[in-house]
Amino acid sequence: MTRWLLSRVLIAARCVVPPPLRGRIGVGGCGRAQSAIPITKMTTVGLCRLAMTFALSMASFLVVSPCLAAQPNVVFILVDDMGYGDLSCMGAKDIQTPNIDRLAAEGVRFTDFYANAPVCTPTRAAFLTGRWQQRCGLEWALGFTAQQQRRVGDSWVEEPDKLALGLPTTEPSLAKMLKAAGYGTAIFGKWHLGFRREFNPTRHGFDEFFGVLLGHTDYYRYNYFDGTRHLYENTQPAKAEGYLTDLISDRAAGYIERQKGKPFFLYVPYNAVHWPFQPPGRPDPKLTYENKYDGTRADYARMLERVDDGVGRILAALDKAGAADNTLVIFASDNGGERLSRNAPLFHHKASLYEGGIRVPASCAGRKSSPAEKPRARWRSRWT
Repeated sequence: MTRWLLSRVLIAARCVVPPPLRGRIGVGGCGRAQSAIPITKMTTVGLCRLAMTFALSMASFLVVSPCLAAQPNVVFILVDDMGYGDLSCMGAKDIQTPNIDRLAAEGVRFTDFYANAPVCTPTRAAFLTGRWQQRCGLEWALGFTAQQQRRVGDSWVEEPDKLALGLPTTEPSLAKMLKAAGYGTAIFGKWHLGFRREFNPTRHGFDEFFGVLLGHTDYYRYNYFDGTRHLYENTQPAKAEGYLTDLISDRAAGYIERQKGKPFFLYVPYNAVHWPFQPPGRPDPKLTYENKYDGTRADYARMLERVDDGVGRILAALDKAGAADNTLVIFASDNGGERLSRNAPLFHHKASLYEGGIRVPASCAGRKSSPAEKPRARWRSRWT
């Protein structure tokens, strides 16, 4: 079982390699701005291929195959703005990530894993739909940095409302496909594919949602820098107390324990380690536009280590539920790191198409591999 699950991931990385795509960078929603920078390698081992493979394989072959005793569960853990060299297993000396390192040691560590884009929204759109983000009209991070336009007749007009756009429900989604195949589907964490109810995760095939809808948030007050509160449970505003990373981990672990043998797809997109750099145990000062980038490398390290604690809780929940032997756990960052992150040995950072903006740490493991099944700890691809 474990060997078969891991082979699906390798197929995702090595199967159809699309031709080079000329990227349109700088616009959110339905965009028109062009970049002269060609995108060549960024999706060859990226989230889009994983989405395509899991959606097609699990929604068809896995459901009917007599060789499998049960449909495998999938847990996808996504970290926000983490640098290539920020994990212990990737060379970090000042950050300890034993649980994430465990996934790399027990499974496959991808050394050349590319996100579909150098910022949040388009990467998430590509992963969930299995399509180029340009096809969805989401080419940049939704929010205050986006240039938004709508098509009206034969013209493009500016869209001033930063909360107006999102991922259309007419798009296919991994959650929809797996739900149709009998899976429970849940997302706990950062959505960033639309604030309005029409774009809510529950409209895209997820049975359950708890988390934040926008691109960044105060980790203790759950609001955007302009004061917009966007912590939601399904389609309703939610009340909570505590550190956001811990709330996400609580929900993820609790969901696993509640499944009781039913196959599930659990998507856990942590908001960390995106700014504001508010570590656990330090709720003040509150987030403002002026202080949104304040922080130190030590703050960043504590935030990432709390994510690692959450990964450990998720793995423990799988063990407790007896689901570890039938679960594929995938871990990645949505794009390269910025500001306080460590992208060594890569050049540049988030928001650029240099390696530091799109090449990210990633690993996956079919839990409890036997020695005979255990894959190589390092796997490398150089498709161009």
